[in-house]
Amino acid sequence: MTAFPDGKGTTQIDLVTENADGLAKAVKGLGLKLSDRKRAFFIQGDDRAGAAAEIFRKLADAGVNVHATNAAAGARGRLRMIVWVRPENYDKAAKALGL
Repeated sequence: MTAFPDGKGTTQIDLVTENADGLAKAVKGLGLKLSDRKRAFFIQGDDRAGAAAEIFRKLADAGVNVHATNAAAGARGRLRMIVWVRPENYDKAAKALGL
């Protein structure tokens, strides 16, 4: 999950899940509205100098611009990153990332 103000006095909350149907069911009774479904990449790996840069380099070399990203490194030496690209670049990005 990531959240940030959208400049309109409200907040955009992005939820990344492997089970979009389950998420839709969970929020149905809460009075919340989900936007159209979007896709992102959830990348995990070792936290080390240059780890995120390597991901961005692969995308740049493929001509894919990163639309947004959010990353965190934990105490156990792991990196976790959510990367969004424009829908028209999703397949090209997946190929560049070896997915």
